[in-house]
Amino acid sequence: MATISIKTSSAASVTADAHIFLLEQNFSPSLLKDISEQYSLNVESILKNAEFTGKEGTLFSMPVEHNGKVKQLIFGGIGL
Repeated sequence: MATISIKTSSAASVTADAHIFLLEQNFSPSLLKDISEQYSLNVESILKNAEFTGKEGTLFSMPVEHNGKVKQLIFGGIGL
């Protein structure tokens, strides 16, 4: 069974198998700073290489390791 929760705390501090981030089209890279720091990744560069712009209906997913567990980071484009 899936449980969906909405949190405003650090994504890395929440126990979950996946984290979903909804981004506007042509979002500001500064929105990714906290995520990059929490997972020791350059998320901006990864999304840029994947050509993810936040266009409505687009998705990008990537596995990450954090504290010995694999999680999925899922980025969804909401347009606007």
